[in-house]
Amino acid sequence: MINTDYGKYILKVFSPKVKNTERFFKSLVKGDYYEKLFCQTDRVRREGFEALNDFYLLAEIKTLRYVKTYVMLIEYIEGIELVDMPEISDEVREKIKQSIYSLHQHGMVSGDPHKGNFILQGNEIRIIDLSGKRPSRQRQA
Repeated sequence: MINTDYGKYILKVFSPKVKNTERFFKSLVKGDYYEKLFCQTDRVRREGFEALNDFYLLAEIKTLRYVKTYVMLIEYIEGIELVDMPEISDEVREKIKQSIYSLHQHGMVSGDPHKGNFILQGNEIRIIDLSGKRPSRQRQA
């Protein structure tokens, strides 16, 4: 975590070690996963959906279109992860449902919706660790 006068940020540097061959061919066909996520996050936030954490920087070390290492700067969200809450109230459950529905309305999905990817910040739900996938009937179900 980086703490500045302007806020707190997460600096994430990683080099995926699994499914390299699959990732290589997908990157040639579909383009870069995190670049798409970066653009979708920006679009959705400009459309007024503020429940997801902001994504400020994406730098990549590439060979052709295949990314070997990612460097990302992401908004740190103060609050309580749902995984740390002993009980989740019906009110919070409804806010989660509404935030996921709104996310789908903006053309994105949470590819990994579990308690660790939702944070209660004050009285609002924030979503972290999104996927860059678009909603389909199967994903929205």
